[in-house]
Amino acid sequence: MIVEYYDVPNPVIKILLPKMNYVSEERWEVIRQAYIGLFQLASAILFGKYADFTDTYAEVSEEERGIIFQEIREHRETVMIAQIFRNEGFQEGHQKASVTLLSKKYHVSPEGPAPRLEGLSSEELMELGEHIPECGSFEDIQGCI
Repeated sequence: MIVEYYDVPNPVIKILLPKMNYVSEERWEVIRQAYIGLFQLASAILFGKYADFTDTYAEVSEEERGIIFQEIREHRETVMIAQIFRNEGFQEGHQKASVTLLSKKYHVSPEGPAPRLEGLSSEELMELGEHIPECGSFEDIQGCI
């Protein structure tokens, strides 16, 4: 089981967690555990580089990156990881994920929501993401932007 590797104090193991066999329902938890382990084992500078490797090995899409970021922000033990990601430009990835999500859900061109999301903070993007399920159309969501 992959859970056995969550506590192994080796950054290489953490980087490669997403390459191990696990059931698809565990994907986000595996990636989250990789980030937690890397955060505990590496300096902030190396953490960013190692996290990029993890993302590459896990083939994390921009949309997933936004979801994973939200998951990380919601857990006390990983909130500092979210801060590092934010400082390293993770917000840009979250913005792209939001544009993708909005354009897919509301069947609009990415050029529609993109300009409206530029300059929003991570917190504002997260708040917007909370309203997306409630809104039935792109026009409805524009009131939240």
